Amino acid sequence: MLRLLDHPIADVILCNINGINSMGSPSSDSDSSAVFPDSSIACVVTRAQASKPSVNNESSTFDSPTHFNVLAFFSDLPVRQREDPSLAPWFKRVDLPPVAGVSFQIEDGVLKRLHAKSEFSTVQTTIAVPESLRHLVLSYAHESDLAGHSGFRKTLSAIRTQFSCPGVYSDVKNYTTSCHLCQIKPRTGRDRPAQFQPVPIVGEPFERVMIDLVGPLPLSSDRYEYLLTPVDVSTRWAEAIPLRRITAKDVAEALFSIFVRLG
Repeated sequence: MLRLLDHPIADVILCNINGINSMGSPSSDSDSSAVFPDSSIACVVTRAQASKPSVNNESSTFDSPTHFNVLAFFSDLPVRQREDPSLAPWFKRVDLPPVAGVSFQIEDGVLKRLHAKSEFSTVQTTIAVPESLRHLVLSYAHESDLAGHSGFRKTLSAIRTQFSCPGVYSDVKNYTTSCHLCQIKPRTGRDRPAQFQPVPIVGEPFERVMIDLVGPLPLSSDRYEYLLTPVDVSTRWAEAIPLRRITAKDVAEALFSIFVRLG
């Protein structure tokens, strides 16, 4: 049977409790303390909950090469832009109609480049970087902790999300190829496997011989310490010749003794 409580202690209670009124019947003036005189409600924090670090739900700044404006610290950015000769052609095109989807405007004194791939695509706005600050942008997009010395394409993509400048393609190419750490770190996943080469067929015995030296081994009673193991590629004939030394003369004499016997 469904009952109602004046002061419910839980969302749903499935049991027989004295003092619960039926639906439609007048509620009694007694509260839950009369029904449960020894019960109390309190907020309990377990040890596991107390050990968990507090989580801040507020959004934090993500310092990545594509979400952080390294030029925001330079209050003289507009002055640097106007004094840069390489940006002079861009200033002349301010507020002019777009050419190939590219236009320029000045916002809060800062020169910005606007680019849209088509008339239906979103316009991407980037900051024009003067030559005096390009090394800073390149360094942050390539060498910062979150950039991780990425390759040319990733570095160029990270820069183009917020910045632009004349010759940015060649600047990023030269910077990434001249990075010292990128040159000394191992190249993983870039070296292609070598192509298979046909092995020439050997037709006559001892036309090709594979030679190997084994040792040093434990000394024998005759003071031999090495083994010369020639194998004929054609017939798979193998021999093991003991040697005391592995000089060129000793190896040549051992091979000569085989050729004398077998031709």
